[in-house]
Amino acid sequence: MHFLSVRKQVYNLTQEFFQNGKPVNADSKNSVGIFTRDVVRKRVKADQDDSETIKKLKLAMIQQYLKVESCESSSHSMDEVSLSEFGEWTEIPGAHHIIPCGFMKIVEILSRSIPESVVHLNKPVKCIHWNQSISKEIEQVADHNEERLEDNAGYSVLVECDDCEFLLADHVIVTVSLGVLKKRHEEMFYPPLPEEKVLAIQKLGISTTDKIFLEFEAPFWSPECNSIQFVWEDEAEAESLTYPEELWYKKICSFDVLYPPERYGHVLSGWICGEEALIMEKYDDETVAEICTEMLRKFTGRWSFSLGS
Repeated sequence: MHFLSVRKQVYNLTQEFFQNGKPVNADSKNSVGIFTRDVVRKRVKADQDDSETIKKLKLAMIQQYLKVESCESSSHSMDEVSLSEFGEWTEIPGAHHIIPCGFMKIVEILSRSIPESVVHLNKPVKCIHWNQSISKEIEQVADHNEERLEDNAGYSVLVECDDCEFLLADHVIVTVSLGVLKKRHEEMFYPPLPEEKVLAIQKLGISTTDKIFLEFEAPFWSPECNSIQFVWEDEAEAESLTYPEELWYKKICSFDVLYPPERYGHVLSGWICGEEALIMEKYDDETVAEICTEMLRKFTGRWSFSLGS
């Protein structure tokens, strides 16, 4: 059986636990990484048509696949990603577009058709007083809002802004990032959030995913090449994809070709995530480019190409 077919089968299996409500096997420890390695290794080793060399290569390829999925999930390792919830992720169809000036431009355009009295942009929030927790202390601070507070005592939520203005509401939907919640939830909400909410914030995780852009004077890859994938055969049986600091580059899963060249030039975009991404960030651009270029030369067997100026 072709390896890509095996990999696709395993990926589909990981999706089924969420989509079909299948119970998670205790041996998997509810981990995508542990489950995937277990299933693939058994299937690869049981294939009597492959030589030991081919089996080792396939096992190494699944490790590279797990690095790709780690970047997609923004996790240090797929051992940290829940198997029972993995299928919740869905790929949204349609083309990808780059928004000039960033996504904030979309917010600005949408806000043009909404009255200014309804939408307040660039108004930082200091604290959300929820569960009917409007205290005397707040009323004393917000002198210019005193009449408004008295007239709207029936509201259950009070939003305290940095400029000392208070906004009353029936409900508040908070859409800040998980990182902001981890750092500021204790000061953002009064009274403190329920214990189960705090526990969820603490236990949910998101790691670092970085891109490395390399621009070359001329392409050394063929016109039909979309991506250069790095498969390390010495990792075939590895239980962990965590590396010592000096080997951070082994966590790079691939370099993708940016198309069209008329727009981007001759550029490759590399992916790295987790602790190794943080290590990479400590190095200057020249060192990262030199290490990545050397790795590309090693894997492609092409030594004559050079980076653009």
